[in-house]
Amino acid sequence: MKGLSLLIFLFVLTVEADAIVYERFEQDGKVGIRDDQGHVILPASFDALGWSDGSFTVIGQITGYRKSGRWGLLNLKKEFITKALYLSLTYPGGDRTLVSREINSYSSKFGCVNLKGELVVPFVYDAIVIHDLRAVVMQKNGSQYAYGLIDLNNRIILPLIYQKIVPLGTLRYAVQDFSGKTAICSEEGKWSTGFDIDSVSAFRHDLAVLYKNLHVGVIDRSGEIRVEPVYRDVQIVESGLVQTRKANTWKVIDLHQKELRRLDADELEPIGRNRNRAKFNGLSGVVDSVFNKVLPIEFDYVGPVSQEKLIVRKQNKYGLIRTNQSVILPIAFDSLILEGHLLRTCHTEAGIHRWDLYDTVGVRKTAASYEFIGPW
Repeated sequence: MKGLSLLIFLFVLTVEADAIVYERFEQDGKVGIRDDQGHVILPASFDALGWSDGSFTVIGQITGYRKSGRWGLLNLKKEFITKALYLSLTYPGGDRTLVSREINSYSSKFGCVNLKGELVVPFVYDAIVIHDLRAVVMQKNGSQYAYGLIDLNNRIILPLIYQKIVPLGTLRYAVQDFSGKTAICSEEGKWSTGFDIDSVSAFRHDLAVLYKNLHVGVIDRSGEIRVEPVYRDVQIVESGLVQTRKANTWKVIDLHQKELRRLDADELEPIGRNRNRAKFNGLSGVVDSVFNKVLPIEFDYVGPVSQEKLIVRKQNKYGLIRTNQSVILPIAFDSLILEGHLLRTCHTEAGIHRWDLYDTVGVRKTAASYEFIGPW
């Protein structure tokens, strides 16, 4: 019975100790810490306390301090766990702190220090984002940013060769390569899919919409494809059920009504001899009369075909291309208007509109740019 009473007493004491609330206070331009009873725990002798992002927490009696513009770790007994060495010091959770340090006069790198002050991830990364027991890391190579995945002891799980890595819950990651395609992998780097996914939406009811080759499906947090991406549209409703809608299907048939070819498209309309504009999921491309692909369905707009040339638009920029996909004028203009054998083009530099004339083989006809060029 005495042992049980002692155990209960220690438990209550522990709970009471854990329930202590600490706060910062300022005095004569310096910062200290006191408890919720007003007792001074650390005197006001620091430039700043807490974390460099402005937040304040005490983790197991440990917090950050700033001295002479640099950050370090100390405990509430005023024992310095690390010297003030770091440009930044933040707490993402667990037993790791995220720190940055000057490498030379023009660059700094990020690493991780545990709450004992030990360096567990070296200063070799240009960015680190911690997700539970993993961290997405980035290194800058010239103008390119390459991402990888490590554990919190710097064990490489995915090498730094990817364009983007985004967590899908706590156990899966969406990994995008430099071709823009995405694959799903586990926290141990085991691949659930190949790099054939266009993108993955945010999760809802533990399900996310999967986009692949203009079609959509559904994937769960474990990386399992619950609905194959063969639909025009899917909706994840409140109950967690999935509603699907197939695309319109166009068919080529012979005089005996035998199906020769088929095409999934929302709309199909002629735009030239043996040329049809196919629209699907808000994007447009070109097919011939028997649905052979002429231009992929990837443009925001596809204009009429004239002498195997047509105006296209991507991301609000216009260009002129041939149906064999060769470029006459790059997709870089804010406006592009075809009139006969001339094109009026406009692009904007520093807020100034610059208009020019080109012919339909891409030769510029104006010696200088103009504020405006009207119709012929």
